[in-house]
Amino acid sequence: MERLFQASEPRCNFAPLGLLIPWDNRRGKKTMSHYTKARAAGYYNSLLTGDEADFLKLVKKYSIHPADDAGSKGTDVATVMAGPTSARSGLQSQAGKFYVRLAQMNPADKVAYVRLTLAPRGTNTNEGGDTLEVATSTVPLAGYDPVYYLPWDISGASIRMTIPPQGAGNNDPNVFMTAAINGCSIYFQGTSNTPTVYHSGGTTNFAKEQINEAVGFWDALMDEYQDYDQQNNINLGALAGSSVNKTHYITDPSTQKTTVNAFTQTTMYDYSTKRALKYKSKLKKQNALGKLTVRELFPWACVLGRRDANGDWTFYLQENVSIQYSQVERSLPNLFAGKKILRTVSRPMMTWEVFPVGRGHYHSPSALPSIL
Repeated sequence: MERLFQASEPRCNFAPLGLLIPWDNRRGKKTMSHYTKARAAGYYNSLLTGDEADFLKLVKKYSIHPADDAGSKGTDVATVMAGPTSARSGLQSQAGKFYVRLAQMNPADKVAYVRLTLAPRGTNTNEGGDTLEVATSTVPLAGYDPVYYLPWDISGASIRMTIPPQGAGNNDPNVFMTAAINGCSIYFQGTSNTPTVYHSGGTTNFAKEQINEAVGFWDALMDEYQDYDQQNNINLGALAGSSVNKTHYITDPSTQKTTVNAFTQTTMYDYSTKRALKYKSKLKKQNALGKLTVRELFPWACVLGRRDANGDWTFYLQENVSIQYSQVERSLPNLFAGKKILRTVSRPMMTWEVFPVGRGHYHSPSALPSIL
């Protein structure tokens, strides 16, 4: 997953008491949020690997940020040429020719071991404090649990994994995750008990405002993969009608905002999502007269899966947002000389079921959470 933004001001390496223990104005006392409550070792992993209620509790309360890979980035099965001279129209972006990998995860590389830890506020992480960062290992470690893990390749690839039926192997976890996404597409194929999942992302060489073309690029690459399978007598089942692309979680064309550079006369394009803009408006109202100034919101997402007792998988899209805000801090001996600190925290906005039912069911927090 690429970096969402670059901070223009330094972030401090500590979290002040006012952030750690929020103030409840209704009761006139300080309260503890689920972000600052002390948790036993393994608490977040226990929710991830627990029953459905535990799993949904996790995705409703915490933004989950899986790492780009767990060591392997798949084994190439083919290489596809893209660019103006590509044989497939959807791959004909403007720049010179380049190549994109078609890859798949070998059986020995499908399972990784993960540990979820909550990033503290004030840490200089891209997504911000309160994010559940996912550490990975290729071998069992204390405090790590096995999951099916599908990577992302920044150089450009469509990487797939077919999950075997329940009980088909000795190491057979009931949780799936793939690298966090901020522009990638995720596709599903086959049935809910033996699904194949594709993580497609990297450069397309389309301009930022060419959103539909960029989405179509990965759709065209999926056509290449289906052609490869047909030529090699590989049958993984029907490609699902439901998929995830950037317009669903980070770049809604209807949110386009343009600015013109006065010196170069070049037009710059910015995008978000309707949900993120609504959330930004809410946070600005909540903090209009407070000590915090909401600067910007950066949407991103992750895709997770869980298998039930019947051996059927459900996959979810978790829409997240990183909230960049500033706060003036004062300390003795001069309480009048404040220092502006820039911070970032992440919050989950909505979690959708995306396979096998498509975007027909959602699991949302009871209300969009506040910064504190």
